[in-house]
Formats: sequence, C-alpha cells, structure tokens
Amino acid sequence: MVLRYREDYPGYFFNFDAIVGFQREDARPNDELSGGQKWEPGVGFAGSYQRRIWNSFDWFIDARTMFLHSYIDHSFRIGGIYNF
Repeated sequence: MVLRYREDYPGYFFNFDAIVGFQREDARPNDELSGGQKWEPGVGFAGSYQRRIWNSFDWFIDARTMFLHSYIDHSFRIGGIYNF
C-alpha cells in the first residue's frame, strides 16, 4: 500500500510516499544454506522533487529507503533532464 502526498505546480513538483506491505525473498541460487523467507512486513519512504531551471532543462532529486526483514535498502539519485 502506498500513501502519496503530491504538490504539482507549473515549473516544479514534489511527492512523498509512505510504503507499507509484505515482502519475501526466494532462495538465492548461489546460497545453498538459504531456503528463502516467509512473508515479512516491509516499510519504506520515498520522496522526489523536480524543478524547471531553464525553458528546456529540469533537475531532480529522488531518495528512497525500505526497511526489510534482514536489511535496509537505500537509493539516492540527483540529475538533470533536457527536454526538446
């Protein structure tokens, strides 16, 4: 389940997601001792911001984190988009 808050105006947008659900991992092919996992709760957060700088160029920031059973997964991206 994803709960999203979003602001969208000419020239920029922002969104924030709260993520709640269940996840499981299958056994990995190179790991003989692991038999996979049962369904476990997972919680995460994500946010994105994009802003137009010039007529054809936008920049963005995107950050995510997921809290899973055995580890925490992070992702952070920053970049530019040229629209033509």
